[in-house]
Amino acid sequence: MNERERIEATGKVLMAAARADGHVEASEIDAILATLERQWSEAGLGERLPAELMDALAAAEDAPLPELVKPFAADHDLAKLGLLKLVVSVHEADGELDYAEDTFVRELGQALGLPSELYQDFLLEFLDDETSKPEQPKPAPAKKPARAKKPARAKKPAAKKRPQAKKRPSSKKSRPAKKSKR
Repeated sequence: MNERERIEATGKVLMAAARADGHVEASEIDAILATLERQWSEAGLGERLPAELMDALAAAEDAPLPELVKPFAADHDLAKLGLLKLVVSVHEADGELDYAEDTFVRELGQALGLPSELYQDFLLEFLDDETSKPEQPKPAPAKKPARAKKPARAKKPAAKKRPQAKKRPSSKKSRPAKKSKR
């Protein structure tokens, strides 16, 4: 397989990844385009990805995973893991990770023949109940935003102060403290 075919095969996998959650965000397309253009340039095929290649990828129907991974069958595990990392970067591009995207990563890893322990860190962790949650450090309390000053209210007229009664001197004289005997 030549470099152009490899980049096209990578693009098909990345487009399928973007569609995994049922919709494609512009940020996902931008991530795919940046990845493919970088690969295109590194392969010495030119500065820009041909528009017809990107248009063909966008218009193509998703093939089943076994067909999508055929071009990568002879790759080493590290190269296959690199493809999974690209898929995860596309999923992260829209700022949302969901179950459908997680399932796609899991199924792609299996279709590539990778041992699950190699890509386990790329998967979401789903917990059954509160008791199975690992203990997490508690975040520091958020700083309260500065309060906006309230508009000035009209001042009420000052209330008249009552004169305070003068204290009378006490008739008791203070006694000196007694010394304790030891």
